[in-house]
Parts: sequence; C-alpha cells; structure tokens
Amino acid sequence: MRLNAGCGGNEYAFCDLQCQVNCDIQKPNAKIPNFVLCDIQHLPFRDRVFRIVYAFNVLEHVDKQVKAENELKRVSDDEVWIRLDKIYNLANWFTCSHKGVAFKDSLIPFPDSIRAPFRTVQFLTGHSKVFRTVVYGSFPVLRKMGVLDTWNYYRIK
Repeated sequence: MRLNAGCGGNEYAFCDLQCQVNCDIQKPNAKIPNFVLCDIQHLPFRDRVFRIVYAFNVLEHVDKQVKAENELKRVSDDEVWIRLDKIYNLANWFTCSHKGVAFKDSLIPFPDSIRAPFRTVQFLTGHSKVFRTVVYGSFPVLRKMGVLDTWNYYRIK
C-alpha cells in the first residue's frame, strides 16, 4: 500500500500518485478517497504498514520536522519520499504557513524578518481581482524562467 501524507485540504493534491490511503491535518473540501484526518507528527497507523510513503510539500508546514520524518519512516516498510520547494521557488516565499524553507538539503526556520512583504502580496492577491489577475497571469513566464514549481525530491528511507 501507498500513503499520501499531506494530500491537501482544499483539493486532492498529488492524486496521480494513486495512493490507497490519503491523510491531511485539514478536513478536505473535495472528495478524497480513503481520507484520514490526522497530524503527520502523530500518524494513526501501525508500524511498517505502507510500502511507500509520500510527503510532498508537507514538512515545511510542521513545527517539528524531525518528529514528522520519524513518523513517516515508522509507518513505511520500504520507501519514504519527500519533496521540498527549492529556495528560489517563489511559491515557497508566498506561502505564509511555511515554518521552514529548504536550504542546502535541509529545512531552516523561515526568516520572519522578510515574511511581512510577502504577506502583503498574499493579502492583495486574495482581496484584489486585478492584482490576482496580474500575479496569476505571470505564472507561465515565471515557470519558463524556472522560479516557480521547482522542487527537490529526497528519499529518506
């Protein structure tokens, strides 16, 4: 069996992984097959019950990354794959719920001193249709420049 740990509360993220069990800390707004509401730092599964565990874009949202990693390893019989935003991925900086940022193959605390300007942009994007259109309209260009949707994948078990 495969586990998608952190499948997304607002949409079914990474559904292409075709995991038999999906979990997240948020109750989903969409129908997610075999959904379990739980915290990645306290997974309610037996030891070694999943062959592969995926945790894509999750660890940067938790307070205790090492505890979460240990839980992922505990429930996995074979492989654990994590995905982190690259440090220059703009989505990394505009996601205000990130508690850590990937730097040189590890997570470091998010620098609070630069968080305020990004929260302002996030607020404007959420509350101004014109601003949102301009920001979202720039995504194709930013993707071609390689500064959006760029990740590092790590096998930690």
